[in-house]
Amino acid sequence: MLQNSTNKQSLVTVWGLIILLGILKFGYQQNNLLSYDYFGLYLHLPATFIYQDPAISDLSWLEKINETYQNTPNFYQLQAEGQYHIIRFFNGIAILLSPFFFLGHGIAKLSAYPADGFSYPYQLAMMIAAWFYVIVGLIFTRKVLLKFFDDKTTSWTLIALYLGTNLLFWTTFDAGAPHTILFGIYALLLWFTIRWHEQQKTIYAILIGLLLGLIIVSRPSDIVAVLIPVFWNVYDSASFRAKIQLIKTHYKQLLLLISFTVLAGLPQMLYFYNYTGQVFYSTYTDPQSRLDFANPRFAWVLFSFRKGWFLYAPLMGFALVGFVPLWKKHKAITLPILLHFLFNLFLIASFTSLVSYGWRAFIQSYAVLALPLAALIHFLLQKKRIIKVLAGLFLLFFVWLSVIQGWQVMMGIINSSRMTKAYYLKTFGKTTKSSEDDKLLKIDQYLDDAVGNRIPDSNLYNTKAFYFNEFDKQKAFIDPFDSTNHVFKLSKEQQFSPGPKVAQQELTSKEYIWLRISFDYLSFDTLSGERFFLIANYLYKGKPIKYRGFGLNDEKPGTWKNFTIDYLSPELTSTKNQFQAYVWAKGDGELLIDNFSVILFEPK
Repeated sequence: MLQNSTNKQSLVTVWGLIILLGILKFGYQQNNLLSYDYFGLYLHLPATFIYQDPAISDLSWLEKINETYQNTPNFYQLQAEGQYHIIRFFNGIAILLSPFFFLGHGIAKLSAYPADGFSYPYQLAMMIAAWFYVIVGLIFTRKVLLKFFDDKTTSWTLIALYLGTNLLFWTTFDAGAPHTILFGIYALLLWFTIRWHEQQKTIYAILIGLLLGLIIVSRPSDIVAVLIPVFWNVYDSASFRAKIQLIKTHYKQLLLLISFTVLAGLPQMLYFYNYTGQVFYSTYTDPQSRLDFANPRFAWVLFSFRKGWFLYAPLMGFALVGFVPLWKKHKAITLPILLHFLFNLFLIASFTSLVSYGWRAFIQSYAVLALPLAALIHFLLQKKRIIKVLAGLFLLFFVWLSVIQGWQVMMGIINSSRMTKAYYLKTFGKTTKSSEDDKLLKIDQYLDDAVGNRIPDSNLYNTKAFYFNEFDKQKAFIDPFDSTNHVFKLSKEQQFSPGPKVAQQELTSKEYIWLRISFDYLSFDTLSGERFFLIANYLYKGKPIKYRGFGLNDEKPGTWKNFTIDYLSPELTSTKNQFQAYVWAKGDGELLIDNFSVILFEPK
């Protein structure tokens, strides 16, 4: 045990970081903290305690809130279930935020701000919450580090971790990420895991269980946190047998630990059961945000210019190098940390949509990875002066990089999902960007919606016609103006036209394609975009991942007209994707269609 009364350097470092991070956090206040994912994580609180509508049976109050505060472009945070709109995000973060929610509600009640759950007092309360958990993370990470390393090593590790990685950005300029909150909970979990293995007190077992439950019910994929207490002090067969014996001796505490883990998840299970009839209810139904265990993209997660962890938080690569000296000096804690990292990496690499600055999904694990990072720093501090100077220069570079990249994220220079090698190199270290720089970004997957479904520059693409149907053989109907021409008739009895349904590998190997969908149509009734639709859709295992419906209009019926749109595919990451297009008769009346064609535009 290395803690003693002389550990002043690391204590000064902690207070210095608390003050610095607090100044940055409150000096730069986000315009709308309660937005996007954080909106969904937080929504449990106002829905339950202000509107008494936890499952949002009445969407009107939420629509009014969104109209006022612009929290989200659409309610992707919700999942329709009968008369309810189930909040897709688990309520663990809401539980952790609840004291601060009530603080904000009290301030709003005493001020001129509306007590609606989203006005400035609530925003301020959430910023205070984020800072509180940063403080918790700092204090307990220091306590954990001092169990294994000296004061100087602990001090430099905290400086490196908080200022030399993307943790700086996520703890200050973006207070709306749950990962920094969970960083603090992970630090607590480590601390009480250590304490229980020193003294098998019941309170420590209870706290471990409660913390594990809160972590899991905040982000179910963080169930990997269980590996930390399970494998703590295990490094060979003898230590494994000793751990089994320890658990047998204190099995009652293990039962308590499991009970409190379940207790932390009980509100979520009751929520699901009350409104869906199921204790365990899947809210991971978005095909674009899924776990694909058969296709983990390790290189993409670690090294890509898109958001590669080692590229945007390179210091953490050195933390992994620290597993070597950690094993040599502290075998008893290396295995659980390594297992946690490997399983966490596998989960992150298997997710298809976790794209954010420096892969924020790693952030909470920094509390655990602080230990191998400290082992490397301790190793370097024992070396000659020249080695320490070089290490210091590297650290200065990493601090500069985290500051400049944090600024670039805030200014929109680093894009949330469209980074490329060319763009990264062109804008590296810059504080501004140009429209020419933007051309180096990956294509915006919603560009077709923004430009009226027309390809901006078709010269950038090779074309290939891959579908054409004159309807001469498929339930043909005679063209009323040309008895030699066969067409297809849509009606209430025949709601769907034939159309292409093509597997991804038959279309392209590129990251995206444009598809020009065209057909002629004839109606003898006025159409106003509500009865007949062209449907363009990309599917993954039968579930839509980019569904678009385009209503047909005809103010002067009785003549043939043409309808053409350009549809941009979603990012094509799986060969299991399919493209389909057809015309749908949603309402009454009849529609004739002919010459249905699809032309593929593939990047050169």
